[in-house]
Amino acid sequence: MPKPKRKPRTKADDDAKTRITVELIRNSAKIIRAIVEVIESFRDG
Repeated sequence: MPKPKRKPRTKADDDAKTRITVELIRNSAKIIRAIVEVIESFRDG
């Protein structure tokens, strides 16, 4: 089977990917912080 041709990446594609990646990282950082706070409150209590 021939490999499907990858369409050339445009600047807009890269920008969208970067934005999505940044948002994912920010969200996961928030989640991690929340988990850490819960764990610390359990450890204290």
